[in-house]
Amino acid sequence: MLYSLLAEQEKDENGTPDFDFLVEGELLRVPLDEFLKTKGLTEETIVDVEYFEPTPQPETGDTCEHDDWVSSVASWGGGEPGLMVTGSYDGIARVWKADASLKCTLGGGHSQAIKAVACVTGSIGQGVVTASKDHTLRLWTVPENGDAAVLGVCRGHEGSVDAVAADPSRDRFCSASWDGTIKLWEAAAPAAAATGATKVGSKKRKGASTAEIAAVATLDEHTDAVTAVSWPDSGVLYSGGWDHTLREWDVPTALCTRVLNHKTMIHAVDFSTQSSRLASAHGDKAICLWDPRRDAPGPVTKLLGHTEWVASVAWAPASDILLASASFDNRTLLWDVRSPKTHIHELCTHEDKSLCVGWNSSRMVMSGGADCKLRTAVMGSST
Repeated sequence: MLYSLLAEQEKDENGTPDFDFLVEGELLRVPLDEFLKTKGLTEETIVDVEYFEPTPQPETGDTCEHDDWVSSVASWGGGEPGLMVTGSYDGIARVWKADASLKCTLGGGHSQAIKAVACVTGSIGQGVVTASKDHTLRLWTVPENGDAAVLGVCRGHEGSVDAVAADPSRDRFCSASWDGTIKLWEAAAPAAAATGATKVGSKKRKGASTAEIAAVATLDEHTDAVTAVSWPDSGVLYSGGWDHTLREWDVPTALCTRVLNHKTMIHAVDFSTQSSRLASAHGDKAICLWDPRRDAPGPVTKLLGHTEWVASVAWAPASDILLASASFDNRTLLWDVRSPKTHIHELCTHEDKSLCVGWNSSRMVMSGGADCKLRTAVMGSST
């Protein structure tokens, strides 16, 4: 029967077939005979087969132009696509509406490139953290109405700050730096705040000197630059770096509780609360999936398909199987992790390196690149 269904398959104008087939837990992406042979099975072997409607090809969305490389993207999530935040090598963060119109810019503070941005929500309302090569972070508030403002500057790192992540349930965020440390910070508003953002078409207003924010803890067991961090739960966070390790941290005690070793440097990490798996991006063109609960020497799965350094990975919200990735091969790809040898869709192609990827709710993928563009793709309703 499986052979009959495969023979009768039709494809739409994007090349998407009527059905996807899950054979022995893996998506069928090669001829059935070849699949059975690679698994050491024969045509007479009884196998578990599931078929279902495939993930449709996402639609190309809007493009937001920047003055320099787009290094990072973030959003506050929610049921529908909302505001998007980008960090750029021109030292400016920008807040965009879902229709790709510019809401405001967060500039005038960093003296070098912004390497990472994160969105926080709490007592300050909608907040943004920007991390820079100038060794500092800045905390901003971005209200729905009224001016955005810088609330404070975070000092203490002795190297470029390349990654930042927010605690999903408390007013905290963490930063990862080339100085080999991770620092934890409170996102509550300091005593003084200075206006440091501008609405579109308005002149920037000068305010009082920016308040200083001190780190509340430092995690320092990495032996080289820390370039990736993910904070899925208040009690635990994950980091990766150029010492070829992924580390799990117990936040209340500030202790490293698990070390996962890899043969290459880690450039990005993202933890899925849906599947309890950690995805990591590597310079050897691979994406690795890890199960931190297992005492295993290596990753559970490798996703192979990029042809250059993988710069960023992001799990789809509310999905345990969909993962987006950005690579120096200019492509941003969508994976069903049950298909480790090939992606299911190409989300967009940049004119230069694809540097970052993120999700604006479960319906929109955001991708920034060295072509100075933020590109979006909109998912179909079945996902």
